[in-house]
Amino acid sequence: MQRRQRPHALTAAEAQRLYCLKLREAQAWLTVQGVEYRMLGSVPTSAFVDPPGNTALDFVRPGARGPYQRMPDIDMVVPMADYLRVKEYRDQLERDPDFPIGIEILPSVCHFDFLPGEEVSYITHRALRTPFPTRLFDAVTVEFLGEPIVTVDPRTLFHTYVTLGGMLRPKDVPRALALARAIRDNGISKLDEPDLRPFHEFLADRMRRYPSYQRYRVIANWVRYRVPDPVHHWGVYYGRLLQPVFFGNAGRPR
Repeated sequence: MQRRQRPHALTAAEAQRLYCLKLREAQAWLTVQGVEYRMLGSVPTSAFVDPPGNTALDFVRPGARGPYQRMPDIDMVVPMADYLRVKEYRDQLERDPDFPIGIEILPSVCHFDFLPGEEVSYITHRALRTPFPTRLFDAVTVEFLGEPIVTVDPRTLFHTYVTLGGMLRPKDVPRALALARAIRDNGISKLDEPDLRPFHEFLADRMRRYPSYQRYRVIANWVRYRVPDPVHHWGVYYGRLLQPVFFGNAGRPR
């Protein structure tokens, strides 16, 4: 049996094909395990805004630190009750010798207490817990490169961009703007802006209660996008070590 090519030797088209296969496998595993999940970030955004069967995402990222980082991350929210077993599965995917991919479940740790089956879930940051109707996270299925994926309403997805990072990263600005235009011009959302009031209240409360966090995010983004390697990677490493010192459990499982 011929061994598959390593990710660094793949063309973008080959990487997309294998990525979608892994995406299908991951969703099948989550479904069999009975895990409620919602994808966030660039992958569902591409599904909403890019032409069918196409994507503007980069599948052969230069300068990636690891093989799985050459592909787009799969940002995902799962209930905290399922976090540990999903993390174990995520670790297996990242160590796959043939075609590793990354599932980012940090939103489940730091930003959302997703409670499917309950009327209310929570947006979180340290001691701040802002309730929001769980229906804002109702499952929405869209196609990414022909592969069905489970995400949320595009208006909710748009609001998660700033909720997750505290501010838009430079690489996210074009995607967020494209998503906003699609919501405005194409009527792809079933929600209205007042439905997302809890997200606005959360951002205002976080800015008021934790002003240092916003400053930290500005510095972190400057280091990430302005400082060349290898200084950048050392900065990220030490920033992650120091974050709990300055921001408590904002970066750790609750």
